[in-house]
Amino acid sequence: EFLMIKPLELLLVDPNVTGNTIQQNCFYASQNEFEIISCSPVYATQVASYITSNQKMAVVIDSPYGAQSIPIKLHMILESAKKGALLVDVCINQNDLFNRNWRKIKEELKALDSSCKANGLELRPIMEYRSMFPSNDDDKPTTELAKLLEDLSIYSLILSTGYLPEEWDDALLFARFINLSSSWLFHI
Repeated sequence: EFLMIKPLELLLVDPNVTGNTIQQNCFYASQNEFEIISCSPVYATQVASYITSNQKMAVVIDSPYGAQSIPIKLHMILESAKKGALLVDVCINQNDLFNRNWRKIKEELKALDSSCKANGLELRPIMEYRSMFPSNDDDKPTTELAKLLEDLSIYSLILSTGYLPEEWDDALLFARFINLSSSWLFHI
């Protein structure tokens, strides 16, 4: 007996995609009951024209490094709302994660979440989980991150920027370790 799990999300961020390819992928996502189509901001207007009433559009902002300033990310959140997004996937500064700069990460997440809520959007931070362990495998960074997200009532987290090759077993272990409550939703 086989267990079939349907993919829930389609990601369209390749910079070399044509309009025809976007249309075909959106049609495929609709036919196969994908719940979410995540896309680069440059594709958002076109994707919005193809999504069905059963689907949500997410716009991926500042991937893969999260190096843009907070004001630029806030502007991109406003643009995403105007283009019809319901979800915003924002890459958190990977250097701040690597250096465990919790004050800056909290400042950024607070500003992004506030803007998303004001515009009727859900924030889904993207954090490269491998950036959390630059030199050792202590528990402190994951505990700090989990506490920070829970304090801000952010219960969705994307664990990879897609920049580094995936090691699915590591991602699953990380998701299990950081999970403080059953309401968390992880994307790996």
